[in-house]
Amino acid sequence: MQSKDCRKSKYSIYIIFVFLITCFFYNGENRRDQIMSDVISYYGYLPAMFIYHDVSLSFIDADREAFKDQYWPETTPEGKHVLKTTMGLGILYMPFFFLAHVYAKFSHYAADGFSRPYHTALVISCFFYLMIGLWYLRKLLLRYFTDNITALTLLGVYFGTNLVWYSTREAAMSHAFLFSIISIYLYFTVLWHEKPDWKNTIVVGVLIGLAILIRPTMAILSLPFLFFNVSSWKTFTDKIILFLKNWPLILLMILCILLCTVPQLIYWHAVTGHWVYYSYTAERFFFSDPHVLDGLFSYRKGWLLYTPIMFFSIFGILLFRPIVRQFNIGIFLTLGICIYVFFSWWSWWYGGSFGQRPMVDLYGLLAIPFASCLDWIKNKKVIKWISVPVLLCFVALNLFQNWQFSKGLISMDGMTKKLYFMGFFSTEAQGEWWANMERPDYDRARAGLPYNLPPTLPGRAYFYLQDFEMEPHDIPGITSEMKKDGIYSYQLSKDNPFTYPYTFSMQDLNSKWADSVFVTADIFCQEQLNPGDLLFAFSSENDSGVTAYVSEDVVKTTAVPVNSWQKIHGEVKYFYRPHEEKGKMYFWYKGMKTLYIDNIHIEFKRVVVVK
Repeated sequence: MQSKDCRKSKYSIYIIFVFLITCFFYNGENRRDQIMSDVISYYGYLPAMFIYHDVSLSFIDADREAFKDQYWPETTPEGKHVLKTTMGLGILYMPFFFLAHVYAKFSHYAADGFSRPYHTALVISCFFYLMIGLWYLRKLLLRYFTDNITALTLLGVYFGTNLVWYSTREAAMSHAFLFSIISIYLYFTVLWHEKPDWKNTIVVGVLIGLAILIRPTMAILSLPFLFFNVSSWKTFTDKIILFLKNWPLILLMILCILLCTVPQLIYWHAVTGHWVYYSYTAERFFFSDPHVLDGLFSYRKGWLLYTPIMFFSIFGILLFRPIVRQFNIGIFLTLGICIYVFFSWWSWWYGGSFGQRPMVDLYGLLAIPFASCLDWIKNKKVIKWISVPVLLCFVALNLFQNWQFSKGLISMDGMTKKLYFMGFFSTEAQGEWWANMERPDYDRARAGLPYNLPPTLPGRAYFYLQDFEMEPHDIPGITSEMKKDGIYSYQLSKDNPFTYPYTFSMQDLNSKWADSVFVTADIFCQEQLNPGDLLFAFSSENDSGVTAYVSEDVVKTTAVPVNSWQKIHGEVKYFYRPHEEKGKMYFWYKGMKTLYIDNIHIEFKRVVVVK
């Protein structure tokens, strides 16, 4: 259906580009706060290899404090460091990393891989790949739909979804990159079936392999290719015949996919001694207990609740229209399997994210049924006049909620039904809003246990876990002699009576509307503990020293077992202090024999407003 001009779909891409550039210059956070969260692992390969020349990350042991916010490696049973994520994004970042490195060397910025030019380069890399992905998505859609439908689809899929967030505020995350790879891959899937030659074969194989190298679950991406143009048993058998006829090309494609994984296999073998290594350690899928309904509709992080414009794509799939018959089965299978896999992950809400971030990867695929739905609507006069305002409202809602999330008015993981409607049109969060947040217990979720916080402790949220696995291991007290789980715990004794403190700003704690601090921990004592032997302390200080102090005896009874791990708990009242002060929380041991402590879990209990 591609016409000679197709100006409107071109203009839609120009509009998106102008929006990206505006966000880039308007908000400096977009250019300096990118190496965080999962990006720390995605990006870590580059400075380790090209600046520190040590993929084993042994250089971070020399100064753990200096690298504590720059590397979060997992630890193998042999005590070696390994980056959690695979290196696909690092490969895409690489050209922009080199440009940033050259710029840093000739400027006042540190050429250490983590100064501002490197953050900015990651944002620019996202823009670069996103625009290529949108261009190929446009070319794909114009094969089946008019210029008008294509333009509306591009604008709707971008401005109506959380792709906005993951191309501006968290641009270095994997999602905009995978969106682009999948969009390009779909276009070349069509070309391969029109002309199965070696060039199209290599492109399709490399794109699938690169997607897998970014996120291994993207092996599911092969389904749209395998089931392209399959709509019946006859077309299925025709597809098998096509593959058999072109078996050298299929082998070449498989070889390209495998070759893309070789750098990762070499890295794993170099740092762990194993060709294949599961670097996510205790994190896993629970395929027997998927949270599909939660993932799609829940107030905590429901995909269709926070990205309602995707109902147009769902309806487009159910229509099974002849105009995109070539893709129908592939889209249906890919979406169904991805939903099952994505929401079987232990943290099905995917941590601190806006909306369901793994679904962003599929928006290039879902743009096809989205356009199909719009194409069907255009010939239904009454439905069209209803759908257009709804579509605009969904776009407006998405942009507003993007802004709300940036201001903390949508919780990254603690939304409830009451909280959702309380803050639906809010521009400021009050105490009652904070009080109704229900954040999950990540440790229990990781273990496959019920993760919602107990109703007997209303308002609990914002927690801090100290299991000593990620702390600098040269700190006096951190030991591997005894542990509840993992590799390390903390050793308390007469000569070392205080745990490594959790430090924070009082401004941060004040903003949480807390009225007390709740703590749990696992302890292993070698003597009978008496009341007063173990205290949980909370203090604040300024430049002149300690300004306030409160402690709580966490040994309420002498019945704490000796020589076995035991769960303890305590609670101290929060006291308001000026924003400029610093706070500390720690355990103080007054016993004589050695005591081990692990899994310190600190939660800020919020003010609960009862009406």
